[in-house]
Amino acid sequence: LPKTTKVVGNSAFKGCNGIEELQMPMDVTEIGDEAFTGTSIRSMDFNYALKKIGNRAFANTPLKEISFQNKVESIGNEAFYGCNIEQELLFSETLRSIGDRAFDGQRGISGHLTIPESVASVGEGAFRGTSISTVFISGKMTTLESSVFANCNLLDAVFIPDNITNINSSAFQNCSSLKNMRLSQNIEEIGSEAFRAIPI
Repeated sequence: LPKTTKVVGNSAFKGCNGIEELQMPMDVTEIGDEAFTGTSIRSMDFNYALKKIGNRAFANTPLKEISFQNKVESIGNEAFYGCNIEQELLFSETLRSIGDRAFDGQRGISGHLTIPESVASVGEGAFRGTSISTVFISGKMTTLESSVFANCNLLDAVFIPDNITNINSSAFQNCSSLKNMRLSQNIEEIGSEAFRAIPI
């Protein structure tokens, strides 16, 4: 892309399956909804200026490697749904929101996951079905949304801080390795099947 590019609009390259590599210009601040859906991009190093990744921006691509060591503030719904990401996720302290099903079903996402202090919301099913092993939540969130960590079969330890007051339905359902959990001391509501079929 030209170095002058600042915004990649909605559906800009959707379905362009000949695109396998892309150098993101340093001044791009926003990637629109479905901007690269259905392309053949395999890796992406997000530049320092990028703030917003739109809904389904990279959905259904063979993307394997991503880097968030920048100013990203929001990751949209299903932004990386259907990708092939194979790494531990490291988020920057500028991140404020992660959308519904943003990384849903990404079995290659593994290791430790920290939700930074800056994060106010993580959407439904955001990390469902990933291979993360530990979760440390240090964000401003008050609610763990439905199915947010459901079907994470390798998840064995979770730290839930005292700012969390609600754990919605199926949040940790079928986390079959989960044996160590620190719960918030200010829980007001636990939704249906929130901890169904976990070995604690």
